[in-house]
Amino acid sequence: MSSDPAEEKLERLREGLRGLGSVLVCYSGGLDSAFVLAVAHAELGERAVGMTAVSPSLPESEKQDAERIARKIGAQHRFVDSNEIARPGYVANEPDRCFHCKSELYEIAEQKRSLWGLAHVANGTNLDDLGDYRPGLEAAKNAAVKSPLVEAGMTKAEVRQAARLIGMDVWDKPAS
Repeated sequence: MSSDPAEEKLERLREGLRGLGSVLVCYSGGLDSAFVLAVAHAELGERAVGMTAVSPSLPESEKQDAERIARKIGAQHRFVDSNEIARPGYVANEPDRCFHCKSELYEIAEQKRSLWGLAHVANGTNLDDLGDYRPGLEAAKNAAVKSPLVEAGMTKAEVRQAARLIGMDVWDKPAS
């Protein structure tokens, strides 16, 4: 194995994704989820599907970016309708708003995972995300969502470096 930590962790990510067998990646078009989708597609082919939830809170430009990036990766990508604004906890706009948004996302993802015959749901959470107040992480935990970047021990800087290593042109794109 290489002495480059990003390369070592990239290999760990590849192994982890292969171990899942098939995966639905909750894909926003931001770097982290795009990177997970790219590596999942490289390792699993058609057994990796990116899913982007479309709601009134998703700007059209982000939807177009997600579609463009997925096309460039060559991965299967599907848009699904989401309606987090129907959730009182989301509309209340309290500090836990993301919990309600992600709960909606992961409920939809679980339905689609089953419908599309995939084994797991995954997200783009990295190690650096764990230190922040992120109510959405609780929603992911409640839904048994996999976090392959966390499992591979990857920080945001390592994701950026590894994304460059695999030739992604969005290695410097902010998260969505």
